[in-house]
Amino acid sequence: MTSTSERRFAAQSSRTGDGATRENSAASVMNLSQSPVAPVDAHTAPTTSQINSSPSSQSFKPNEFLTGDAFPTKMDVAPDFRPDSSDRPAKRRRRRYVEPPIFAQRSVRTKGRCPMIPNPHPPIPKHLRDSAQNPFEARRQSTPSQAPAAAIVPSTAATAVTKSGPPPVNGPPVARSTPAPAAPALPAGSLGPWEPSITGFIPHEEITKLVCDFLFQHVVLRNDATAAPAGTAAAGLGAIIEVEAKLGHIIDMDRGERLSLPILTESVINKENPRFRTAFESSMTLSQHRAMNNFLNEAVKASMPQTNQGRIPLSYAHKKERDTFYEISPSELPPVIRQNLNPRHKPKVRVTVDQRTGEVLAKIVKCRIADMDVHSPRTSVDWRVSVNLEMSYEGDVSHLPMVDSRGGRGGDRNKDRMSYRHLAYQIDLTQVAKSEPSSKGDFEHELEIEASAAEIRRQGQLAMAGDPQNQYEDLVKGFVDNIRLLARAVPPPS
Repeated sequence: MTSTSERRFAAQSSRTGDGATRENSAASVMNLSQSPVAPVDAHTAPTTSQINSSPSSQSFKPNEFLTGDAFPTKMDVAPDFRPDSSDRPAKRRRRRYVEPPIFAQRSVRTKGRCPMIPNPHPPIPKHLRDSAQNPFEARRQSTPSQAPAAAIVPSTAATAVTKSGPPPVNGPPVARSTPAPAAPALPAGSLGPWEPSITGFIPHEEITKLVCDFLFQHVVLRNDATAAPAGTAAAGLGAIIEVEAKLGHIIDMDRGERLSLPILTESVINKENPRFRTAFESSMTLSQHRAMNNFLNEAVKASMPQTNQGRIPLSYAHKKERDTFYEISPSELPPVIRQNLNPRHKPKVRVTVDQRTGEVLAKIVKCRIADMDVHSPRTSVDWRVSVNLEMSYEGDVSHLPMVDSRGGRGGDRNKDRMSYRHLAYQIDLTQVAKSEPSSKGDFEHELEIEASAAEIRRQGQLAMAGDPQNQYEDLVKGFVDNIRLLARAVPPPS
């Protein structure tokens, strides 16, 4: 025990001795480039708590070589070793942020999802993607021409960022290229850049979509009849398809008046619903007929090139015809007509004669394939879209019995018709009078819009083949828009 205590006391005495008694290997610990400290007396060496922390007494002097007598002890150097702050750059203070960065912020309204980072470039509309006005193509063409110049002459901001930022790992610093100029902005209104929806597309309108499907089923997909242009009479033995719409009223059969539903906008009636027993009457009053005659005449004037150079003109024709109806047996008709006849109605042959010349214009057998009724509570009239089959009757009608006029719409009908043609549509405004009216005001007034079945089938076949150039929906939408425009122009009955 005594020898062990003596050895510990000798070791402590050797640590507090002067620097000359330390081993020479301690000198290799110090770097020769460091500055030595002043020698400290072994008998007056302070303890750790007594060391003066002043830089003037304990700091190294630069460019002074260490000698054997000037080696500092471990106690002298370790506690108060502070190199001169003038030999190294000032330490950059860490930037303090008052809030987390945008990618780390929590959004309250999205239940913890990070907020969306806005796109610096607005989305490109579909109609500009393949055109010369595509801003993406303009940016891509302008970037290669400006990149070399930016690499040779870097901007002041890029140079400053390169000097202040950390050097790259490999190679010399690379100057940042100047940003390309912004592409020309798309034409925008008071809302700025705009799109029709979040997908960039205009969603279909439901009634137009239903009419598109209705005509696609009964016109485009049929192969047992020929689709003819609007206003074409059936010729030969073949049957043709007719697409027309009529303005009138949907009659509630239980109440005997116009249908009234708790709705505020137009709607297609589901005729398969047993709760509704409806019928359609295609008629209007004399005052409404006159108003529509003036409206259509003004439309013809407004479309003339002298009035508006950008319009496609409407054509106009005034016809006076007389229709006579004859009953015919279904066995005398071809199967395409016979299988589409209404079992509650007897087939008839309509013979149309020009009132001025007496010439027979057409002998037609007509049957209705399907129809769609649309209730329009915000207008004075409803409307019905119908698909019909017409076939020219080549036989002699002299042996056929004439339809009795006492049954309602049978007998002779004298028609005073104004026809207006525009693009693929024809509008017929007709005043019908009986051959022997019971009173002076015994007239019926009808307004019909006919669409070209040939064009409907052609555009529908293009759509069915996947041709992006098809305009089937545009064609049907123009048909529906013309119906709506005319229905809204009909004034209330007076």
